[in-house]
Amino acid sequence: MSEIIPLKTGTDEHARAETDRKRPAVRPVSKKPKAPTRELATIVAEIHETFRNDTASVVKRGELLIEAKQQVKHGEWLLWLDTYFCMDARTAQRAMAAAKFAAKYDTAVVFNLNVDALYALSGGDFATKVVAAVMAKAATQPIRTRTIYDIEESLEPPPQSLEELNVEHEAEAELQAQEQQEAEKFLDGPPPELPPAPEPEKPDPDRYVRMQLVAQVTELKRLAARKRRLECFAGIAVNPDDLDTVVSFLTALKPIVGEKPTAEAA
Repeated sequence: MSEIIPLKTGTDEHARAETDRKRPAVRPVSKKPKAPTRELATIVAEIHETFRNDTASVVKRGELLIEAKQQVKHGEWLLWLDTYFCMDARTAQRAMAAAKFAAKYDTAVVFNLNVDALYALSGGDFATKVVAAVMAKAATQPIRTRTIYDIEESLEPPPQSLEELNVEHEAEAELQAQEQQEAEKFLDGPPPELPPAPEPEKPDPDRYVRMQLVAQVTELKRLAARKRRLECFAGIAVNPDDLDTVVSFLTALKPIVGEKPTAEAA
């Protein structure tokens, strides 16, 4: 039995064409062209021209060494440095580190660092906040190594030396010993003298009588202040002779009211 091949209709071709039209076109990704590799002999000649003791030369030397190291065969780097420049690995590493550090900042700012300051900052020995403060200052003025240490000291005060710690520890130990001696002396010695107790007050047998008299006189004064008519007191249950007795007593009391009590009366 022969295979039945479906016929392509105009509708299928139209649908496929519509799908292809909607599908986004794939564009080839353009790769960034690599910089052409330069000959090592050219790089060597340019490195020799950078052997001057200024910041720009150090940065350029480091950039060229980074470029050359990518081409020198593995394991031949140290021999290559010694053969062409009589340079050791540490010197080359310092220059390359300086170039990597300089690449993070504006050229004008970097060139305000002298060579020693550039080596110091690129060596990784300073905290990030110190480096940031130094580079901020380098934007307006030249920077020397002394400036870096001054900024570091202002941001991070140096820790106490061992001698200072010993002196502080000895002073603290001496103070504790004095306090201990005073405490032992207080505990072992006689009890401290107490302030003399206040003398007890002598009893005043006449105090109640005096208070009663004051209360009664106050009440009589209050009645007199009202200026009542004397007729309102007619018929009160008071013996007229008692009033005479009271008047005589108050009259005799009047001269001595303002005097202080005598020792005998107390």
